[in-house]
Amino acid sequence: MQEFATTDNMNLTDGSLGWNKTDIEALMLGAQQAKEKDLPLKTVFEDLARRTGRKPNSVRNYYYAMLKRNEYFSQMLGKPQAFQPFSEEEVFYLVKEVLKAQAKGESIRSCTLRLGNGDMKEMLRYQNKYRSAVKTNPHIIKEALKDLQDSGQPYVNPYEYVSRRGRPSKKQSGAMKLKTGAGEDAIINILGGILKDLERADDVNTVKFFEELARLTSAAAKRKGQDDFKLKDKCELLERALESRQQEYEQLQEKYEYTEKLLSCAEEEQISIKEQLDQQKKITMQLRGNMSAALSMLRQLVGINKEFLRMNSIIKMSNLTQYISELKENIDVCEKVVSNCVNIR
Repeated sequence: MQEFATTDNMNLTDGSLGWNKTDIEALMLGAQQAKEKDLPLKTVFEDLARRTGRKPNSVRNYYYAMLKRNEYFSQMLGKPQAFQPFSEEEVFYLVKEVLKAQAKGESIRSCTLRLGNGDMKEMLRYQNKYRSAVKTNPHIIKEALKDLQDSGQPYVNPYEYVSRRGRPSKKQSGAMKLKTGAGEDAIINILGGILKDLERADDVNTVKFFEELARLTSAAAKRKGQDDFKLKDKCELLERALESRQQEYEQLQEKYEYTEKLLSCAEEEQISIKEQLDQQKKITMQLRGNMSAALSMLRQLVGINKEFLRMNSIIKMSNLTQYISELKENIDVCEKVVSNCVNIR
């Protein structure tokens, strides 16, 4: 019985890369179960990524890094097999076989399992490579379709509507049944009638007739295939243009939001400056009023002193008390005015 994967015998300080015990054990257990059931590790990486909030590629990179760095981890899960790249000829052959198999109603999984001689790992290897070729190497797919088309072999176009299970849609299935023998008796009867008519016509070369017919049908199919490829290319160009426009829109949106923030800050600063100006204006008006009052008091003080100095000595002595009282009153008022000017901010 296989030992259960735990972190008890692992040195978590040895390249754990910030992973905790629970997440590492979940990764090891998932990898063990996938290995026992011959399932792809990709599903394990994606599942753990969802649960931990990481990205699938980060989980994958950590898994292979631990296989190299941690002896216990590699003992439990086994060293990864050396990667065996496909040659372009192998990819071309694989694609053709899968496209032909689908035209006969065979699934991608069944076809790749047959190509892998019943080995589940080989099946997954072929299956993943085929799907990768469909996504990232459309030129190989197009060459395979053209080769099948030119040789008159039935096939499925993977860029047309296909179900999630990799099987053709009903519309495609009907077309493929006609290509692969459905209604065979009816077709044979029609061809038999044509042959009989050709035999009765002495001036018609039967071989040349069918050669010409084959040339016409091949040209029509080839033209349709070319039209499909052109349409696919146009769709790809439109998708790229749409993505570019979307990026431009997002950049403009960011610039708009930034400009809006700048305008908001400028408005707030303008309001603050206006308030300061209003305050300064108020202070200036108060100072002006106080200065005017102080000037008036100063004039009164000067007038009192002038009037007192004009008096003769006898009158000065008799009015001295009144003079001092008026002088004191005037000085008190001046002090208040000056104090108000100092206290204004």
